[in-house]
Amino acid sequence: MTTMLPLKIVQTQDATKRQRKAAGQLATEYLGTDLREAFLTETEVFLALDGSVVVGIAAAKSLTGSHRQHYLDAISKINETFPASNRFIELLQSDTPLAVDFGVVVAPDYRGRGLSRDLSLTLIDSLRQQNYYRALLVSAWLDPRGPNRMVDFGEKYLQPLGASPEHWKLVDEQGELRSNPCPTCGFSCLCDARIYGVFLKRY
Repeated sequence: MTTMLPLKIVQTQDATKRQRKAAGQLATEYLGTDLREAFLTETEVFLALDGSVVVGIAAAKSLTGSHRQHYLDAISKINETFPASNRFIELLQSDTPLAVDFGVVVAPDYRGRGLSRDLSLTLIDSLRQQNYYRALLVSAWLDPRGPNRMVDFGEKYLQPLGASPEHWKLVDEQGELRSNPCPTCGFSCLCDARIYGVFLKRY
C-alpha cells in the first residue's frame, strides 16, 4: 500500500466518532487488550490519519491505583542501576500526578517511516503543555514480535529505568493469573519489557 506523506496527526476530540472507533479497533487488534471504549472516551489520544483512515495511535492516561503500584514494584525490583530510577521510585511513592503510555500502534503497511516516533513526541509535547503530570512512564516489549516495542525510541528520547521480567504478569487476590491477552506469547501476557521514563515538568 502506498500513501501520500506527510500523514495528519489529530487528537481524538478533533476526530470523528468513526475514526475514534477505528482507533480503538486498531489498538485492540495489536495490543491484545480491549481498548475500544477507552479510545471513545479518553482525550489524551492522538491518531495518525491517511486521508480519513486511521493508520496509527498513541495514548496515555493517569497512572493510579494498582497500576501505579505495579510500576513501583517493577522498578523497585530491577537489578540494573540507572540515574533516574530512584527519582521515579520517589515519584511513584508520592501522590504526584504521573501519566503512563497505554498504547502506540502503527498499522503494518505504515511501519518503518518514523510514524510511532512522531506520534509519541506529539503525545509527550501535549502532556508537557498541560503542565499537570510530573512524568510519563513507558513500557516496551523486548520480544521483537511485540506490538509496542518502542525500544529504539526509548533509548533515544527517554530515560531507561531497566528491564522488567514478565512485566505484564498480573495475579489477583486469589493467586489466579489475570494478565491481559497477548498477541505475542499467548492468552496471558508474560512478556518481558523495558521501562522508560521522561520528566514532563520541574518543580
